[in-house]
Amino acid sequence: MKQRVLNLIDSLTYSTSLYTTRSLFEAHKLIFTSQMVFQILLTNKEIDLKELEFLLRYPFVPNLTTPVDFLNDQSWGGIKALSTMEEFHNLDRDIEGREEMIVGIEIQEF
Repeated sequence: MKQRVLNLIDSLTYSTSLYTTRSLFEAHKLIFTSQMVFQILLTNKEIDLKELEFLLRYPFVPNLTTPVDFLNDQSWGGIKALSTMEEFHNLDRDIEGREEMIVGIEIQEF
């Protein structure tokens, strides 16, 4: 019975998505689909709300000067904000300490 309910929920979600996107302009389909996917991921607890907020809003620490040449001040502020999250702890220090290696990799790719 539980599987049947899950199948119905999935079917209704798909049907709603399909019929809604039919009525949208092409430019708005991606926005709607992204919002729907984010909501599904949040409901299933497959994405953390704090990570989603960072992705959508891009918070950054203002009035910082970047210590590396390949990032502007706003990007460095974003990295400082990202490094406060547990998953990216010490990201700012890693970038500062390995600037030569990062720039070398960047040059090799082009």
